[in-house]
Amino acid sequence: MKKFKFLSFILSGLLLISCGSNKIQESNPLTINQIKKPTCLSDFKPIEYFAHLSNEQSAQEDNGKKISILHNYYPEINPEPMEDYSIVRELSYFKKAEKTWGDCLLENNTLPSDNYLTYYFDKNKPNPIAWQGNVGKVVITPSQNGKFYEMGIDNAENFAGFWAKELIVNQDTDYRLDIDNNFADVRVSIDNHIIFDEKTRHPHRLIHLPKGKYKVQIEYLSHWLTVDFAFHLLELDKFKNPENPTTKLNELKRQYPNLTAYYAGIHEPIENVVKVNINQINNPMVIFLSSIKPTIWQINSNDKQHIKAVIYGSGIDGSIVEGIDKDRLINMGESFGETINDPKVQCLCFDDGQLQCKNEENPYHTLSTLTQKYKIPIVGFSGDYSLDNIDLPTYQYQNPNYKKLALDRDNLVKKLKHSCKVYKTIPKENQLILD
Repeated sequence: MKKFKFLSFILSGLLLISCGSNKIQESNPLTINQIKKPTCLSDFKPIEYFAHLSNEQSAQEDNGKKISILHNYYPEINPEPMEDYSIVRELSYFKKAEKTWGDCLLENNTLPSDNYLTYYFDKNKPNPIAWQGNVGKVVITPSQNGKFYEMGIDNAENFAGFWAKELIVNQDTDYRLDIDNNFADVRVSIDNHIIFDEKTRHPHRLIHLPKGKYKVQIEYLSHWLTVDFAFHLLELDKFKNPENPTTKLNELKRQYPNLTAYYAGIHEPIENVVKVNINQINNPMVIFLSSIKPTIWQINSNDKQHIKAVIYGSGIDGSIVEGIDKDRLINMGESFGETINDPKVQCLCFDDGQLQCKNEENPYHTLSTLTQKYKIPIVGFSGDYSLDNIDLPTYQYQNPNYKKLALDRDNLVKKLKHSCKVYKTIPKENQLILD
């Protein structure tokens, strides 16, 4: 049972289904005891299902032909010409796979519709299956890779994952598929139509699906020392095209002279979704939300009427915001800057005179840039490298001068580096205490 506890921990891909008046009957999730072991594992060779991989070595050798696009890595095996990824495609546009992992792995199981039937295994030794179960999201972060060894997979480079579900579409709907992939081969199919594979030159795909039931399969082969992967499929109308917020913010400043702002900045969510709990708001407010990886921000506040706009963006475009009317949302289409960390300078001074600080990034630089650019006081902020829940604000200021705060913090770090190098020590108030 120890392996099955891994269920609560994993993967992110989020599937939200549009609701219609005539809902299609959903399938119930299988319990762990109901999931039947495939009988074909002795002959199952997952690598052979990717046509461009003759063996594991071919996936690792580049011969000068590697390409890297937006965190996706593929050996370049006769790639197809660049196409227009802004077009919503019918399912029939995509070629069908001759065979999928599901031909073997799903032979004895009915697919659930509210989560993913999931298998993890060693790509070179798929028999026995290392872990099987149901997950609601499809995401693996590097911090989770340590669990692979406990499951019987020697290392992250040998990891293979398979997810499948029945997608219920209650009315004709346009979807957007997003992949955040790192040094791996990924193939996504819907009713065996290949939506994403090694020839896909963009991490987004737009698909139109008529009302009905569809089989979604995700096949993942790692080729790197860490597994870093996220998938989600969402209704297209949840996304907004990038735009410049200047005009909207100028209008709000004229309408609300006392307008202020909060800022939240992260590198990545733990499992795609970050809940933003905003404390009491008494005045008109703008919320800035920034991340490097695409994030689903969920706004929780009892004072949403005071939130006049949410300006958001990510380094890889694909973030969305839930909980606020769409006409108050502006997608910047890019990250605002550095991850917002604890502004306090806490460091370790080593015997060789090297200084290592817990929060090397200076959050005041980002806050200073935004304040100067949009002329709106940012009176509070929060953030961390990776999280799934954030209280905003963690730090509050009255009439802050972020430019001066940024300079003072930079100068302090310089002094600490000098003190550590010359005297092999730093002031006690700046010493990082390890747990």
